[in-house]
Amino acid sequence: MTAELSQLKTDRDNIRRAIRSGVFQASVGGQATTFASMPNMRSVLNDINRQISVLSKTDERKPRASSITMTGGV
Repeated sequence: MTAELSQLKTDRDNIRRAIRSGVFQASVGGQATTFASMPNMRSVLNDINRQISVLSKTDERKPRASSITMTGGV
């Protein structure tokens, strides 16, 4: 998992926690951020979720090593 993906997941969790608590402040990108409204927080959360989705799909497409070994004859 890339550092960027890890940071996005941390930001997502922080915003979710703030939403559940009903506060407008959360740590995003390692900095305390105060949001203007709950819809603003949800908008940022949706954007982060989209970024996570894109990066997760990119990670899934990374090449994986595999080998096939065949023995015996015809």
